[in-house]
Order: sequence, then C-alpha cells, then structure tokens
Amino acid sequence: MAHIVGVWELGGHLGHLGRFAALVPRFIEQGHKVTLVLRDLSRVQHLDGLNHASVVQAPLWMPKSRSAPIHPVSMPEILQHFGYLSAPGLHGMVRAWSDTFDALKPDLLLCDYAPTALFAARGKSFVCAAIGSGYSLPPDGVTPMPAFRSISPGVRARALNAEKKVTQVIQRVAKELGQPRIDNVCDIFKVDEAFLCTLRELDHYERPEPACYWGLPTQASSGRLPAWSDSGQPRVFAYVKPPGAHFDATIKALQQSGHEAEIFAPGITPEALQKHASNTLRISSRPYDLVKTFKTCDAVICHAGHETVVAALLAGRPVVLIPLQMEQYALARRVEAQGLGEVVASDALSSLPRALERTLSASRIEQARAFACKHAVTTPADATLKIVERCEQLLMR
Repeated sequence: MAHIVGVWELGGHLGHLGRFAALVPRFIEQGHKVTLVLRDLSRVQHLDGLNHASVVQAPLWMPKSRSAPIHPVSMPEILQHFGYLSAPGLHGMVRAWSDTFDALKPDLLLCDYAPTALFAARGKSFVCAAIGSGYSLPPDGVTPMPAFRSISPGVRARALNAEKKVTQVIQRVAKELGQPRIDNVCDIFKVDEAFLCTLRELDHYERPEPACYWGLPTQASSGRLPAWSDSGQPRVFAYVKPPGAHFDATIKALQQSGHEAEIFAPGITPEALQKHASNTLRISSRPYDLVKTFKTCDAVICHAGHETVVAALLAGRPVVLIPLQMEQYALARRVEAQGLGEVVASDALSSLPRALERTLSASRIEQARAFACKHAVTTPADATLKIVERCEQLLMR
C-alpha cells in the first residue's frame, strides 16, 4: 500500500476537486491510502468521490499584494499574488509545505495547480506528479515563460520583468532552504509526470515539445435537468454568475432572442430570480447535471470555465463565452480560433445578441458536432483509468 497525497493550492473552481473525486476511488480500490491537502475545505462534501480520503487544510498565502498586477499576463505575474515578491514570505510558505510533506510522508505527490507545493517538493525522495487543465501546467523548460495573451511589446516587457523578479526571489529561497539550484521559474514546475487533462486544441499554451494529453477525468455529475417545452424554438442554456453587467446582458440577450432559455445562476437572490424569470426564460440557483443538460440544448453561454466549455463541446454544442479573468480569456480565444464559439468581452457586452445568433448558425453547430465526433473515443472513465495506471507505474520506480 502506498500513500498518495493530492494537493490543491491555487484557483477557485470545482474542477480541481472534480479531478480528485474521479481518481480517489480508483486509488482506494488499488489498496492505497489517500490524503488530500486542499485550498478550500467547504466544497468537499459536494463530491462523493472524496469521502474515503483524509482531508487536510492547505497552507494559504493570506496577504493581498499591492504591487502585483490586477490582470496577470503570465504565470510569474500570477505567482506575484501568492508570495513570490517577498523572499521572507515565500520562505515561510515553502517551509510550511515542506513540513506538511515531512509529516504526511507521501510515496506519490499529485499536485493540482500547486506551484509552491511543487517548489517545496524539490529534492524530496517521493515521486512528484502534476495534474491540471493546461493553464496550471506551463510548457516544460520554456524560458521566459509564455504569456497568456497575444504578445505586444508592452506585454512582453511586463512578462520579462515579472520573470526576473520572481526568479530572484525563488533563487534566494531555494538557497536558504538548501534546495538544488534554481535557474529559471519553470524549474519549480518540473515533475516526474505531468497529466495534461485537456484537449490539444484547447490547451492554454502552445507547447513546443510533443505533449501527451490524458483526457478529462471527472466524477459523474448529478443535479437537475432543464424543463424544456415542445415549442420548437432553439434551446439555449446559460451558466452565468450573478450579479453584474455580464449577467444583466445575458438576461437581456435571451429575452430579446425569443429562444427558449434556462440559466444556472449560482447565488442569485430570490428577488432577482422572480424579477427576470418568464415563460421562455427559467432561472435556477440549484446545480445542474451539465453533461446531460448540454445534450438537450442547442447552444451554451458561460464564462469559459474549462470543465464547462469542454463538456459543452464534447456534447457537440457551440458556445458563447464571456470570460471574466485571464484563464477564461485564454481558453476562450482557443475556442474561438477553432471556430467553435464566439467570445464576448466584458467591455463589449452589447455584441452578445449578435454573437448568440452566429453561434446558433447551421455552420457553427456543424463544427461543434464534428469536434465532438473527433473526441468521442476517450471517456472520462478511460482517462481516469489511464492516469491511475501511470501512477501505479511511477510508484514502482
């Protein structure tokens, strides 16, 4: 029996837990002990697959950085928000992770968006692997680390400056802790295996080396299904978070379209729900079974969360994407480049009605269906099994 420790350090969406929820039961079946060190413990109870794992609170960086950029353009700029501008602060974080690993004594560490945990694992004796959608797994050995959006001279200069600052901090901390020398930021992401859980066409990065894509291990979801009528109108499902201009614009576009629509609006107030709902527009704050839901609609509107977008495209449904942060923006541009959807920027919400109609065109629907057919070979269960088998191989080394 091996001890497998899963780590989730950064990021806020449920996809991180969803991957562990799929993998944990398979690890348990193999006779292994599993401990999860998690950023957010409040969501554990929502996923049955986590029930048989021990759960521990992850070390968290608490201060708010005043000098880190509000809209990061690269991984080093993201790291600046989590202690990588302060050698003393980062020293404490790396030490906390290192002490956590010394106490848990893992045989295999599996990190989901956990750069500081990876930093702390350098030089340890256990096997170290990383798992993620692509955004959290930068290309191996690329220096400087690539930006998430189109390179202009201003963006390039910012990315290079951030890389220089972060490199100086991590070099100092590595030396203080007696770790092997670090030459570049990308060094902290080096692992024995990187499980890229996305599709090649939707990878946030252009990877120079041949990359292995493992598919999307996800636990079978549960939840409600839309209550579509037999009106014959196009059916549009939206997963949009209230409140805000993006939510109001989505409501307005759907009301004007005349299409039948249903919106998953987590956290919506009863007053707002009553104000906006109508015979053709239904709104709910209760979770949906998105995989099944997407098979019943004609198009999807969402914020470009990775798992949501992939589920929609694998169901053959084109998407309208309203990204609210850089990870979503980077994925949205990849989707648009594939001809699988439309991107509506937060400062151009008036274009949402036109984007929806283009998304519902016959040619766009056909492209989405062709994409789904191309990727119908590997199921989430297949992806989960492949990753578990590879972890077993790593444990035998």
